Amino acid sequence: MTKGIPIKLEPAPAWTAILLFVVITILGIIAGAGSLLRILLPVVGFAVGLFLYRRYPVLYLGFMWWLWFLMPLVRRLIDYRSNWVNPSPVLLVAPVVTWITVDTFVKYLPRAYKQGGLPFILGFTSILYGFIIGLIKSTPIFAIRGLIDWFTPILLGFYLFINWRDYPRYRQNIQRTFLWGVLVMGVYGIVQYVIAPEWDRFWLINARMFSMGNPEPFGIRLWSTMNSTGPFAATMMVGLL
Repeated sequence: MTKGIPIKLEPAPAWTAILLFVVITILGIIAGAGSLLRILLPVVGFAVGLFLYRRYPVLYLGFMWWLWFLMPLVRRLIDYRSNWVNPSPVLLVAPVVTWITVDTFVKYLPRAYKQGGLPFILGFTSILYGFIIGLIKSTPIFAIRGLIDWFTPILLGFYLFINWRDYPRYRQNIQRTFLWGVLVMGVYGIVQYVIAPEWDRFWLINARMFSMGNPEPFGIRLWSTMNSTGPFAATMMVGLL
């Protein structure tokens, strides 16, 4: 009798936390518990991300990237199973988990200049200046959203910069994550274009983003699992390179 090869997910505590997040997400979508998930996912995602950040930083990076890849699709499934909500707190999960690295930024920014971190200091100063101008010229919501959009890549880049000694392990994890991410997003993109799943059509109709095509098979401009065509194209380009 041939025995199946056991699948081991190590370290067990890290994968238990990740699978808990996945199970909560899937069960909530199936149950149509959209209102609960919109509150629960950012909280649970932050808790899992913080746990991984403190104890398993390599897996933290992989978890974070998968959130960026898949949470827009999760949002569409939640809206389809319950009701349309815009803006959706579900889209905050990936930025919230990424912003955990602000801990590293605050700790090491004062000494970063001596370590060659001047570009990060200049970038942070420019974004802070733009944020202040945004508060004066616009509404706080738009200013904060701009701050999140622009400052998040700097936080992640600074985190990798400070932990340069571990970069070979980080690089291996990032490359593997993007390899599978590109495969998943590419396959789903084909399905999206050929079939136009109901949740994608539902989202496209409610979002009124007419530039992204018609909600019908062979009529959609691909955005796959992501939130729009631009981020999807940029992510696929990076992954293919």
